[in-house]
Amino acid sequence: MGTSRDRQPGRVTLMHVARAAGVSRTAASSALTQTGRVSAETAERVRRVARELNYRPNVTAQNLRRARSGAIGLVLPDDVTGLSYYMDFTFGIVDVANESGLSLVMLPHDASTRAVSYNVDGFIVIDAQDGDEHLRQLFSLGLPIVSGERVDAGLGIPTGIVESDHVGAMVELLDHLKTNGSRHPAFLGPGDDTAWGRALRAGYDTWCRANGVRPRLSDVPFSPAAAEAATACRRVLQQNPDTDALVCGSDHTAAVAVDVATTLGRTIGVDLLLASCVDSAVVQLSTPPITALDLDPREFGAHCARLFVRLLAEEEPPASTVIETSPTRLRIRASTAGAPPTGK
Repeated sequence: MGTSRDRQPGRVTLMHVARAAGVSRTAASSALTQTGRVSAETAERVRRVARELNYRPNVTAQNLRRARSGAIGLVLPDDVTGLSYYMDFTFGIVDVANESGLSLVMLPHDASTRAVSYNVDGFIVIDAQDGDEHLRQLFSLGLPIVSGERVDAGLGIPTGIVESDHVGAMVELLDHLKTNGSRHPAFLGPGDDTAWGRALRAGYDTWCRANGVRPRLSDVPFSPAAAEAATACRRVLQQNPDTDALVCGSDHTAAVAVDVATTLGRTIGVDLLLASCVDSAVVQLSTPPITALDLDPREFGAHCARLFVRLLAEEEPPASTVIETSPTRLRIRASTAGAPPTGK
């Protein structure tokens, strides 16, 4: 026999949800839109009741009241849509957009010149490149913008930022390599034209200074051609034969490094440790599996979307940029095991 919740007549409204959850209509709205001040326990109860009642918000009516389109514009870096990191990041935004009754519009990178015609309420951007004229025009529109990672001040000021502690993560990774025998690690990663690239380099430089190590840096784009990545790996290993660890900015560079090291007579995980600053199936399924910094791109995208939804619900824009942090995790695998101990 069904419960009283199963027998709600007609379309379920927000008031039905509020009454069933034992809260006010305002509290129910705050819980479902992730805005306002309700406890985590209350918010979870309201969301559970909403699911049980199969509640669907009247998005059209909400948007008319607020003079909004109900859509988020997403702008990814140029030429990265085939990379799993950005695909997972996008799926995370979709997860939250669906929960919040919003739609997601993926815009081409040069969309800034015609962004108004897309009729969106604001934008989410990620890994903004310094001097990107398209993004500068996007910021000039005056709509809310949440950025995944920091943005160069010359482009504009985001309404919100979600960032990770890449400096601390890099230091933690290098400490792990040192514990497993590395004394001369090299870094093959992106340049300093994005906040992510600058942070990785800052972490590497910080660690090298603290440990009296001469830095060995090689610029490799986040999405390099295989030949470009192979050339960079080979050059570092041949010019610095005592290099005992490679830290690669991208998962694809790390995967290429396995083949290059093998052709040069090195053994990954024994006399050459290898790690990636991005985790993915590419490094997880490598032989051997490659140690990586797990940025959890799906949760990172969801975090950006949750912040966007909260900021959009505010009556007035914040006085200054809202900055929140998303965690990273070191995933240790066989590629950094180190040489086995000799003797007893």
